Amino acid sequence: MTLGLLSEKIDHPDIIESAYEDILNKAENEHTLSSSKKPVHAVLDILKSSARNSDFETTKYGLYLLQKKTESIIDNKQLDDFKKRIYLSDLFEDIGYIGITAAKGGSEEVTKLICNLLGENGVYSINSHTNILTLSLLEKIGVLAAKNNLEEAVETVLDFFNYYVQMYDEYELEPNNGILDLEALSFSYVHIGNESADRRMEDVCLKISFAFLDIEKLLLKKDNAKASTHRIDPFYRYGDSLVNNKLDSAASAFIKNLGSITIIALMDGNTDVVSETIGTINELARKCSVDSNMFYSTISSSKVLEEIGILMIDHYIEDYYFLLPTIIKSIQISEINIRNQEQMDTLLDSNFSIKTLEKIGSKSILNGLNKEAFYSISALSNIGINILDFDLTWFARSKINQILNSMCSISEISINNENYKITRDIAFRIYEIGVKASTSRNFGVTHEAERCLDEIYSFLVNASTKFNSEDYGELDYNKNKKLKREILEQIETLKKSVEHSKT
Repeated sequence: MTLGLLSEKIDHPDIIESAYEDILNKAENEHTLSSSKKPVHAVLDILKSSARNSDFETTKYGLYLLQKKTESIIDNKQLDDFKKRIYLSDLFEDIGYIGITAAKGGSEEVTKLICNLLGENGVYSINSHTNILTLSLLEKIGVLAAKNNLEEAVETVLDFFNYYVQMYDEYELEPNNGILDLEALSFSYVHIGNESADRRMEDVCLKISFAFLDIEKLLLKKDNAKASTHRIDPFYRYGDSLVNNKLDSAASAFIKNLGSITIIALMDGNTDVVSETIGTINELARKCSVDSNMFYSTISSSKVLEEIGILMIDHYIEDYYFLLPTIIKSIQISEINIRNQEQMDTLLDSNFSIKTLEKIGSKSILNGLNKEAFYSISALSNIGINILDFDLTWFARSKINQILNSMCSISEISINNENYKITRDIAFRIYEIGVKASTSRNFGVTHEAERCLDEIYSFLVNASTKFNSEDYGELDYNKNKKLKREILEQIETLKKSVEHSKT
């Protein structure tokens, strides 16, 4: 049987088997031959041709025999590990080239077969060098498979990547080998992910989003902060690809997982990773918020940042307070960049962001963080103003009322801490919402604004009362006199604005 004949498409299994076995039977002592004289290379030449011609039967049987050949190398007790590595590396590189040829040609079944052969022998192999080589070859095949819309082949590659991550965790590989492999694997996921995102393979992209979480958790567990920080940047580029290609579900999952990594790093005191991840989430939130197709990703950005902000405040983690303005801005972005009424109704289903901003604002005052407190109050006010731009349902009005009451609660803390600059800012913002509500004939909101201002005035009066040893209170009329007068004028103006709007 000649190589020329085998280079053509052959459909008869007996002929294929006879031809391959004739060649492989001559390979008994091939480890003593130079690379160019090894009979197994004749088989590889045939496989390259059959892969180019999408000759599935020929390729399938050839790969079966090469699988046997691979097993014979691994099981050969006369070969030491170094020689096995050399022989396997040489063989895998050639098999990888065949896989690249098949992926380029759009032959999904052949590509999957080759990925399985490489994965089953290379990923499970006996030393890290062969692992790294195999993972590198699978990445190249996976990228080309994604470019040619071979989704099942891409998923086959990812399955072996995921297995390797699990093996790394289960066997607690040493950092001098494992860390390098995982770093390379992170970039491999990203390269395949970017191509898959460009072809809108959302299921594939979801798998990669969750793989990112698994890898980063392992690296943080190993306390390798430097490696983790370096990987955030390529994974940000992957998140950017998801947003640019409007893959809302995959982007939302990616952002949530990025938030989980941030929380782990935060509780471990890993400032570099926390700063990097919050910056990444903020940037993705900004891009998602201006695209109505990325609504759920926008909300996910807000929710994970809310949780992070609350953890910072609740645990008094001062090293991260400088990040609170960024967190507050991102929460506000998700609330105010709403494109239609349907999305507004969805957003109104949760009041968590309002309570988060109230908590951040209140605790910021208690910790002397005036800038952060002002940011929180401003965000609450802006959200309320934005909701008023829509046709309000009863539920929407109740959310604005909750915003007013949250600002009122913050004002009480500011008065108790004698931070009257913040109190004045809160009163004015409540007044602004009341005026706008009156103009749009949402009088219930205006009345609630009046009530909140009246309550703030009462807080100020109570703060102006001095008690003697017998608990007898004496009012200091001059304390905060100007601020109290301003609030009374605001209340009166709101009442007049309602009367005017009704006429």
